[in-house]
Amino acid sequence: MTPNLTLTKNVAGATWHNTFDDLGSDHRILVTHIPRENDATQSSNQRKRLVDWDKFREIRGQSTSPPTSNIKSWCENVISNVREATQIMEADIPLDRLDSNLMHLWQAKESLQARWRKQRHQRGLRKKIAQLNKDIEAYCRQLNEQQWEEICRDMGRQLGASQTWKLLRFLLDPTNTKTEQRHTIRKLTHDHKGNVSQLIEDLKAIYVAQTPPV
Repeated sequence: MTPNLTLTKNVAGATWHNTFDDLGSDHRILVTHIPRENDATQSSNQRKRLVDWDKFREIRGQSTSPPTSNIKSWCENVISNVREATQIMEADIPLDRLDSNLMHLWQAKESLQARWRKQRHQRGLRKKIAQLNKDIEAYCRQLNEQQWEEICRDMGRQLGASQTWKLLRFLLDPTNTKTEQRHTIRKLTHDHKGNVSQLIEDLKAIYVAQTPPV
């Protein structure tokens, strides 16, 4: 399946994928990912790594390894158990935080979607998928609210930190940032019909006095 009307211009690394979500309609949602400049945390496929700590404790409880006084061997064993309890999940929505409950919701959705692809006549499956979409969206909002509350508490404890004031300045005026200024310059360059030299001359004619003061 190919996307309809998915167009980009002057964008490097843009990708798209089919989510197979139809939200109860006859159409499926296509997602286009456009990487942001200088954003190392941006991931086009939203791969999230999650440690299921309940599973980790279960693995540790079932461990038959004898007690050891070798701290290196013990650490290697614990790290191995953590890797065994770690899962990687790909999500088609932006997730800053992921926990076991959200992972289970997402896995339930993927399982229902796999069943629905084989049993498309089952309207009940479509309703369950739509309900899970709503549950996932609501839970993501809850996680985002919790994260914002934690950020606010950290800011209250670190009012002298530079990162605190950077965030406050952004909240007071989102347009007065270096990233926003670079975006404005790129947009201006893109919209101008001439070359860069002509753009500079046009800006000088508008903002710079052409005649010397008397």
